[in-house]
Amino acid sequence: MTRLRKNILMIIGMVMFALMAIGSTEDMDYQDSSSSSTSGTEKAGNTDSETEDSKEESDETEAAYSYSSNGEDTVKNGDSGMYSYKTRGGQYDCYYIVDFDEGYVYYFTEGNGSGIVERVKIDSGDLNNVLIITYHDGNDTWSYGLHFKWQNQPDHLIMQDIYGTEYDYYGTDLSDALELMKDKEVVDY
Repeated sequence: MTRLRKNILMIIGMVMFALMAIGSTEDMDYQDSSSSSTSGTEKAGNTDSETEDSKEESDETEAAYSYSSNGEDTVKNGDSGMYSYKTRGGQYDCYYIVDFDEGYVYYFTEGNGSGIVERVKIDSGDLNNVLIITYHDGNDTWSYGLHFKWQNQPDHLIMQDIYGTEYDYYGTDLSDALELMKDKEVVDY
């Protein structure tokens, strides 16, 4: 791929990301899973209502982390398992799936007719600091950084491109993202 063509494609990609970011009007919903609410009238022992409350809290915890294969204890580490994120707003959705188990990051779009998934090997790092991925296209290489917006809060991902521009991605159901990805052609970079 010629350098001019690569630069044009990168500029088009940046413009598309910027337009999607501008078009996003949803506020980020932050759920602090580390805090728990309890009633002021707790009693010793286990009653049926307490058992139901515990079950509901357990179901809410699972739903809160549907964007990751990790549980409550490890999801904040940002260094194992799988995580899935997508953009909000715009004409189509852009997805990142970070797979620490296999050592790859997957990027794809949905809703614009693309049948391609970009698979890029993880170079180093974790999502609490910065995870580095490097694209290799012929003689050209370029790197992106991925990290949690706030440390130990994995529901909001930032992707930083080679120019330092940051783009927001939000946790999305991992099973749904994997289902969308399965019928697309994987292209290694």
